[in-house]
Amino acid sequence: MKLDELILSDATTGKPTGDGLGDINDHKVLAFKDFKFPHKGQYKIQVRQYMRQNPLPDVVSVGITIEKTLAK
Repeated sequence: MKLDELILSDATTGKPTGDGLGDINDHKVLAFKDFKFPHKGQYKIQVRQYMRQNPLPDVVSVGITIEKTLAK
């Protein structure tokens, strides 16, 4: 299991980071650098939040996108 910290707002101003309009923002974060799926098929990815507040205020939904990138 890998734990990543995703910062959703500026620490000083409290304004949301990411791209968006109004109170809807999109954050794209690279979660697995240099990761390759070992074989074709279905995979299961779990997302959990470990904040003290549950549910997180102002978080409407969370999604995951798998994108193929060019090897460097």
